[in-house]
Amino acid sequence: MSEFNNIERLRRLTDRIHNAPFRLVKTELEILLNVIQSNLTTRLLLEGLLQREQKNLGAYAGLFVNADKFDHVVDLPFIKTAEQRAAFGYQVLTSLVGGGGDWEKVAKSILNVGCCYTEGKQPPVSNIIGRWVDVFICPVIDYLEVAHNTEDLVLALMIKYKQRSEWLERNQLLQTAKSDDEGNDLFIGQVEQRLKTDFYRYLFDRDIEFVLEARSPKGGGAVDVLTARFPDGRLLIVEAKVFDNEHRDGPYIKSGIKQAASYAEEWAEPYVYLLVYNVASNSSLVFGGASRNNSIWITSSIGREVRIVDVNLNNNLLASRSSQLSQVTINLV
Repeated sequence: MSEFNNIERLRRLTDRIHNAPFRLVKTELEILLNVIQSNLTTRLLLEGLLQREQKNLGAYAGLFVNADKFDHVVDLPFIKTAEQRAAFGYQVLTSLVGGGGDWEKVAKSILNVGCCYTEGKQPPVSNIIGRWVDVFICPVIDYLEVAHNTEDLVLALMIKYKQRSEWLERNQLLQTAKSDDEGNDLFIGQVEQRLKTDFYRYLFDRDIEFVLEARSPKGGGAVDVLTARFPDGRLLIVEAKVFDNEHRDGPYIKSGIKQAASYAEEWAEPYVYLLVYNVASNSSLVFGGASRNNSIWITSSIGREVRIVDVNLNNNLLASRSSQLSQVTINLV
């Protein structure tokens, strides 16, 4: 079952909060938060959203959680986009019930804040709860529902692909990555093309609708690149390189970054993903000069953002000995 089928479940849980006895509202909110956070993709989507929007949200969530001195911002003047609205709602939800706060604090927050959004001098408690849910919870669920059309989904999928490859498909991908003839550039290209096909097979298995097309930049002459075209017209461009720290070393990967960026430039896409399949024994990669966000390395080339996903296929050490991995730095500056 697609991980995004849980949206319907989240909607049902949200509806249940509307009708819950007041003493059970905190429990229902905790259940909702647990369902959200127990799904890896959903959690990654919201964590990435919070990370991007944190500077816009400031410390306002604390005012609403503590129900103290929030009257001057009750109309949420600091919110400018639907994404910020969702991030703020998630921030309030996690702050209110994510840390095991007591029932009295939750009750005070929901009643005092919810009253500000409810019509009537003495509205029923159920109406107050409903308004509070509408303001803080529904935007979160709405965001998750449409997130499959955003780059947040792609980021979450890339991180999960890295984990799936390293945990479950390591031996098969390692065999594919090593099955080349030394010095045969054409065959090397085919190996990397097969690795990219594994990624698109992964997308297909995740119930992501896309169209595979073999495309070349306008200049011609370049190896065709498989791109996923989503229903909204966006292209997900993915290039792949194998790193063995021998024939395919740091400069080889660095050249792949510029190559990948050129595809994004030709097709007018703002970013491109580069999958680096690391087959060097018991090693981890560090990309000097790149920033890191949620296990993704980010750099730029010819005016395009290149997002690097390192997939480590040849680490045989126990997790408790991961500190003994050899760190290989690929300098991008």
